[in-house]
Amino acid sequence: MAALAARADAQSRQAEGRILKYLLDTNVLLHLVNRAAGFERITQHLATLKHDQAGLSAIVAVELFRKLQAPISAAKTAALQAYIDTLRIVAFDDVAARSAAAITVALKQQPIGPFDTLIAGHALGWKLTLVTDNLREFSRVPGLRVVNWRA
Repeated sequence: MAALAARADAQSRQAEGRILKYLLDTNVLLHLVNRAAGFERITQHLATLKHDQAGLSAIVAVELFRKLQAPISAAKTAALQAYIDTLRIVAFDDVAARSAAAITVALKQQPIGPFDTLIAGHALGWKLTLVTDNLREFSRVPGLRVVNWRA
């Protein structure tokens, strides 16, 4: 029943013209804030998207909120907060949880980190592309679409 509700929610977003296509990994936002090599390409990709096509998993939001509590410069804090405020934070639901559990089983012999498992499960369950610089870990997740906008 909950899976049907998630699908109905997705259909509702599509009907409103708010089609989420990408979930951004934590490192993507940190590359932007730190103006790391390749941040211009990430900015260019984001500029081509329509409103609400990219979002943040609630799991990524946890990691970013933790960064905001660390001692970083006021400019970086403001920039990171601006990105968080601009992007939609997607709630972690039962569809994401089931996908994360399946990933845990599939990668039992060579697991990825627990937060990465949840982030991958979120993207996989919602049928979204994960934008990340961590292809080494995420490319091992069966069926997960990943891209690196920094490269």
